[in-house]
Amino acid sequence: MSCLLLLALAGPGVWLGIRTAMQAAAEEAVDTQLRTFGLQIRAAMASAEALTGVGPADGTRPPGPPAIALGDLEWIWQIGIGGVPVQRSEWLRLSGITLPPGVDGPSDDFVVHFADTPLGPMRIAERLVDEGPRGSAPSSRLMHYLVGIPQARYQDMVTDYVRDLGRLTLLITGPALAVLVLALAILLLVLRRSMADVGQSLVRFQAGETDRIEGRFPRELQDLVDRVNDLMGRNARLLARTRRYVSKIAHDLNHPLTVLQNGLPDDGEAAHLRRQITRMTGLIDRYASLAQAMGTDAIAAPPLAIRPVLDDVRDGFALLYRQPPVTITVACDDAVAFPIPREDLAAMAGNLAGNAHRFAAWRIGLAASLDGGDLVIVVDDDGPGIPEDQREQAVRWGERLDEAPPGSGFGLAIVADLADLHGGALRLGTSPWGGLRATLRFPDPGAGRM
Repeated sequence: MSCLLLLALAGPGVWLGIRTAMQAAAEEAVDTQLRTFGLQIRAAMASAEALTGVGPADGTRPPGPPAIALGDLEWIWQIGIGGVPVQRSEWLRLSGITLPPGVDGPSDDFVVHFADTPLGPMRIAERLVDEGPRGSAPSSRLMHYLVGIPQARYQDMVTDYVRDLGRLTLLITGPALAVLVLALAILLLVLRRSMADVGQSLVRFQAGETDRIEGRFPRELQDLVDRVNDLMGRNARLLARTRRYVSKIAHDLNHPLTVLQNGLPDDGEAAHLRRQITRMTGLIDRYASLAQAMGTDAIAAPPLAIRPVLDDVRDGFALLYRQPPVTITVACDDAVAFPIPREDLAAMAGNLAGNAHRFAAWRIGLAASLDGGDLVIVVDDDGPGIPEDQREQAVRWGERLDEAPPGSGFGLAIVADLADLHGGALRLGTSPWGGLRATLRFPDPGAGRM
């Protein structure tokens, strides 16, 4: 409905533009007729001179007038030399009227303009032409060709052209407009149907029947659907990881609490401690259950300066671990920025630096750069590293700490999960210093935009 209303409002403006264009085209068409008539006058004069062998170089009139067939007596014409007419139409000759030149010098084409004449306002086309023999002095035979039509007659001809063009335009634009309205109606129906399908899919999603918007839609709508599906997928992964984290914490805390509860003696003071332990166990179970029923949204982050985050990680470890004296360096240009939450980046960089600090001998290197729009963060150490056949196990969730490969920490699995949440990946390799190289790569968020 809004499209039809917009079309109705824009219609008068479009039609006004078409009318203006038709008016200009009609005026040009009549002016072209005037120029063509002027060329006919000149050609007829040249033919008469060729047949008689006499020309008006001396101002005399040729033996016969140019043979020009003209049915409309309102059209006038005149041929003159030096302001003296040598040939002119019957209307001018009988009235004894001579029209002076309205142009200053020779030109390549007839000049068309309105002029006030003794015959009234007229549309005039005139031209000065040097018709002298080749090699003669300039302006030896400067001839003035003039044709004209009364302004009223000119306006009538223009009006006739506009009317004919209007009919032709209606014949062309009428069916085209009908086709356009039909196409818009079909487009609106298709769009409404597609939006209805999206709405039904969202209802099924809210009812838990599906985990995404299903179906194929028009290209413009499909891009939006794909983005919504990607957002829902990220939320689902975030929820699953949150549940795993809380479940892991609950499991790890419940075990020592159970040991403490079972190891307390049977006396009054111990009973109070048992009640507190039971209360703590209940709180842990409660929050673990709560985490199973809720999750947080993945919110797009603004561009973040990377260097300050890495500097904070370095300074934190330098302050926390003064012994052994491990040197941590940061290599990152101040202009490097990337859209990622600061807390998540700090958690990933901190876990990787903590793992490296646990096994490094003397030095750790933190580096960040942009590679074709991708953010790449590299953490190197000079520790024992991780054998290539054990690197996949090192980042796998659920491995027992005492079964993890040497040189790795529990934080590697968390880093891998956080990187995947933001579309990135963690890769383990060999550092140039002989230890472990941990590489985080996050894809350019604008690479998939249309």
